[in-house]
Amino acid sequence: MAIERYELMVNGAHGIYVPQTFAENYDAKEWHIDDEDIDILLEGPDHEHYWYAWGYVLNTAYAIEKGVKYTLWQEDGDLFAEREMSDDELAENIAEENGLDVEAFKVFVDHTGMYALSEAYDVFHALKAFEDAYQGTFDGCYFLELPNGGVAVFSNS
Repeated sequence: MAIERYELMVNGAHGIYVPQTFAENYDAKEWHIDDEDIDILLEGPDHEHYWYAWGYVLNTAYAIEKGVKYTLWQEDGDLFAEREMSDDELAENIAEENGLDVEAFKVFVDHTGMYALSEAYDVFHALKAFEDAYQGTFDGCYFLELPNGGVAVFSNS
């Protein structure tokens, strides 16, 4: 059974109020966010440092629940808690979500001497994830097209 990697926290329909809504509904201490940043977010988008504080929170906030670390991830306006996963857990999820034999997929990953860097739903996002992680260096990059149309990105760098 695949591990849920993302949990929706705030719907992007809140628009510019997503950060404020997060601050109003989640425990700052649990997410290791300092009081000053929370106070700014609670004031809303009219505060001159609202977006700066939000950027800082997105890059530094984390929570630990039952020994599992979660960070914040925002995509298309939606805010998610992203579960930190080991390479083995990520490989297992990719295999299960795409109907691949889990053990055979892990053997493939081990045999190629590569590790799972990211998973994406299209080539653009796969390339973006790789570029973000490796500052645009595509040498040693290998893409595996998945049955669901997604792409798994691997690198031996």
